[in-house]
Amino acid sequence: MSSQRMKVLVIGGTGVLGSHLVAELRHRGHNPVPVGREVDLSDGRALRHLLPLDAVLAASPAPAGLVQAAAADAGVPSVDVGLDPLPPRVRTALEGDALPHVVGAGFIPGLSGLGAVALANEHGAERVHVHLTQSTNARVGPAGVRAMLGLLADRPPRTPTRPGLGLHHPEAVPLAGRGLTVTYSTAWDDDRTTRLLETARRLHLIPALTALPDRAVRLLTRHSPDRPERAALRWTAEGGEMSVVATGDYAATAAVAVTAAEQLPTAPGGVHQLWEVLTLDDITRATAHVLSWSAEGRAGM
Repeated sequence: MSSQRMKVLVIGGTGVLGSHLVAELRHRGHNPVPVGREVDLSDGRALRHLLPLDAVLAASPAPAGLVQAAAADAGVPSVDVGLDPLPPRVRTALEGDALPHVVGAGFIPGLSGLGAVALANEHGAERVHVHLTQSTNARVGPAGVRAMLGLLADRPPRTPTRPGLGLHHPEAVPLAGRGLTVTYSTAWDDDRTTRLLETARRLHLIPALTALPDRAVRLLTRHSPDRPERAALRWTAEGGEMSVVATGDYAATAAVAVTAAEQLPTAPGGVHQLWEVLTLDDITRATAHVLSWSAEGRAGM
C-alpha cells in the first residue's frame, strides 16, 4: 500500500457516495479534490487543468469509459467504483496504457467479487453465491437507488434455496472469464421492504420507479443519522462460507476504493478488476474501521 500522501481527484465528490470517499481519503491523510458536474468528461482533456494529480477516483455515474479515457489522457491512474462495460475502443487503448485503471472497486461490485475469488480458491470451488443484506436506513442518493433498481429489473431464474431477491449482476461476467460461476441475491433488514420490491418486480413496476425524477426517488429512502445503516455480504460455496458486516454500504465502498487507489503505484498498467490488484488480506488490514469479519473466519486466514 502507498504510504505517500496522494492528491486524488474525486469525480462526483459532492454527492452522497463522493462525500464518503472524500472523508475516507482525509481519514488516511490524503488530499482529496472533490468535483461535481462542473467537469465535462466528454472533453477528453477535461482533467489536464487539474494536474498534478496522483489518482482519479470516480463515484459519479458517467457514460462508460469517459472517466478512464480522461484520466489516461491526463497521465493519471484511476479507480472507478462502477462496473459498466468499457467500449471496445476505450478498453483497447487502456490495455496498452502504462498506467493502471481499476474498475468495480466498491463493496458490491468489488469486495463481493474479491471474496468470491478468495473463497473459491480456498475450497477449490467452481460456484459461489453472494448475498447482500442492505439497510433500510442507508443514506443513499438517487444514483445509488437507480443502480440497485436496475439490478432488480431483470429477474434471474428462480433459486428457491437462496434467500432474498435474485440479481443479475454484471460482476459475474469478468468472474466467469476466470472460470468461476457466481450468483447474487439481496434482501433488506426489514422484511417488508424486501416483499414490497419483490411485488414491484413481479408487477413489472421497477422500470417505472427507476424513471422517477430525483426528488421522487429520494422519497423511496429514509435515513436517520441516529440509527445504524449496516450492510453485510455473505459468500457461500461448497465446503465453506464467510461473511462481513460493514458500518454502511457507502462507507465500505469508500474504504475499498481508497485501498485500491493506494495500490495504484505498484499495480501493472491496463484495466483491472479489484481482485487482480488486491488480496483479501490487503482489504482487511486497511478497512478494519469499517469492516468486521464473521467468527467463522475468512478465506486465506
